[in-house]
Amino acid sequence: MARAPEMPAVGRWNWWRSALYWIGGSLGRAIFFPGRLTVTGVERIPTEGAFLLAANHTSYIDPPVIGGSILGRRRLCYMAHSGLFRIPVFGPIISAVGAFPVKRGVADRKAIRMAADLLRAGHPVLVFPEGTRSPSDVAHLPSELGAAYLAALSGAPVIPVGVIGTSRVLPRGALFLRPRRAEVRFGPPVDLPMLGQGRRDKTALADAAYAIMGAIVALTGLPHPGVAGTPSEVWPEGTGPDWKPKNVDEEPD
Repeated sequence: MARAPEMPAVGRWNWWRSALYWIGGSLGRAIFFPGRLTVTGVERIPTEGAFLLAANHTSYIDPPVIGGSILGRRRLCYMAHSGLFRIPVFGPIISAVGAFPVKRGVADRKAIRMAADLLRAGHPVLVFPEGTRSPSDVAHLPSELGAAYLAALSGAPVIPVGVIGTSRVLPRGALFLRPRRAEVRFGPPVDLPMLGQGRRDKTALADAAYAIMGAIVALTGLPHPGVAGTPSEVWPEGTGPDWKPKNVDEEPD
């Protein structure tokens, strides 16, 4: 019998990490109290087994808000910009509640390996295909392999998440939360036939990345630069008809 993959430390929850996660998730929802956060599609979140949550990203509060939306159903691990882990107090806290670092703008094999190990061990992982926060409620094209590569590598289903309004609660550069409404919408798993039979070539990954982002956009109703039929068809800097996701030279061990 094959031995089950060992769960990485970030996915092992002792009592104090579980308590801190619950507090963080509760605060994520309490930000919008009373009645300012609407959550739909929670029933689509599996109660066991690995899966990827792929969400648009407009605010630093997105991870606790998404985690708080399924609090009591599943605990999430998620990638976060490596610079955040160097912030005193804040860095250790996000590590304790399931975050692990990813370097922005490069193919970070260590982060990919961590996410793949979590998925193989049956743990859900949250990723943001845009690679960074969008400046406003506009869904940008994916700038990283992210969910597409991990889906191909692990075979885990990808559940799209549409987050609306968090950029108005905590905009870029803001230090204080604002009382605004927000919504989290969980969609059905994305159909990714282009990743069938273990395909991981650049064309298949690019097609999968677009399909995942398209499912997110469909949930949000936000403008999607470069995609016909959405409110904006202007390609953002660094993307375009010839866009390809960043390549990963070697697979994680």
